[in-house]
Amino acid sequence: MTHRKTWWKSLILYSVLILFAVVFLFPVFMMLAKSLMTQREATVYPPMYWASSPSLEGYVTFFEFAGYNEAGLSYMFVYLMNTLQVVLFTTVGTLFSSTFVAYGFTKMQFPGRNFVFFVTLATMMIPSAVTMVPLYIIFSNLGWTDSLYPLWVPMCFGGGAVNIFLVRQYMLTLPRELNESASIDGAGPLRQYFTIIMPNCVPIMMVVAIGCITGSWNDLQGPLTYITSQDHYTLTLAVGLIGTGQSGMNENVPGTMAACTVLMLPPILLFIFGQKYFIENVVMSGVKG
Repeated sequence: MTHRKTWWKSLILYSVLILFAVVFLFPVFMMLAKSLMTQREATVYPPMYWASSPSLEGYVTFFEFAGYNEAGLSYMFVYLMNTLQVVLFTTVGTLFSSTFVAYGFTKMQFPGRNFVFFVTLATMMIPSAVTMVPLYIIFSNLGWTDSLYPLWVPMCFGGGAVNIFLVRQYMLTLPRELNESASIDGAGPLRQYFTIIMPNCVPIMMVVAIGCITGSWNDLQGPLTYITSQDHYTLTLAVGLIGTGQSGMNENVPGTMAACTVLMLPPILLFIFGQKYFIENVVMSGVKG
């Protein structure tokens, strides 16, 4: 009797999970399907759920619609290079700054440490819209508007409260004896940070890196706020302008769906290959307070 009840509970649970999976994945499926259709098939009513003859015309349209700059480079290549530059600098800056700050909160003793950490966590409650105007004024005075600097330089100063919290919680699980042994051998705080803390924090750094890469790759608000010239566009901004009708491709449904598909694939693949680190270490980071 108990086995039968367990079987029914499992059936109901998996049925609900499958239903939710279908609901969430159906728009993704339709996006992929319409990217392989012709313009007529993508706009016909009632809608078609798959192309009668799948074509890559939409992808060709997407890669060619932006044209070329004065140097003869494809703007799509320029957008990609800008995006990769932001992703790289954001990730590296966040990894070093968040681990450095978390190291101070975990292994260093100074007056008001817990209060400063509490204030740092409290910044997570501040809506981004509140800081948008002050940040824009600061970057404008620095002459950084219409450049990529506002998209990655702020992440070099702490890396965000969430990342500091995750790394700190992970560092609390490291044996204190590691630092004590290093101190006896004459290693100072900086040497301990680079030779002991950093190598042992590789798993949680992978988690932070995944978050930074996906966040900076998908960021639309930052580029839309600070960038005005096409030479500094990111891929997300270019695709976002398609959706707002500010490009010549907004009426081409297959091209638009192809753009969204191309933009979506890297974060999904990154999460698939890095989900082991992500799930295990987020759980571990919340074990010890």
